[in-house]
Amino acid sequence: MPGAAASPIGLSFTLDQEATKEVQRISKDAGLSPDKLIGMALRLVVITLEAQQKNRKVLVTSDSGYPIKEIVIPQEAR
Repeated sequence: MPGAAASPIGLSFTLDQEATKEVQRISKDAGLSPDKLIGMALRLVVITLEAQQKNRKVLVTSDSGYPIKEIVIPQEAR
């Protein structure tokens, strides 16, 4: 069915204690469930990797457009 949203799949994985605390903290601060938070994070990784493959950058900017930080996926993480 073209245009239909894919059904979610169940995944099971274990995070170390530090990563678990970070997910819990960010989830609470952002008001998102852990699964929504991880989904958003994965989309940011995909966008960043695609940009890097095209020799482009993903930047965090101020309200006026001034670059503050660059989002980079380290080579060893690939």
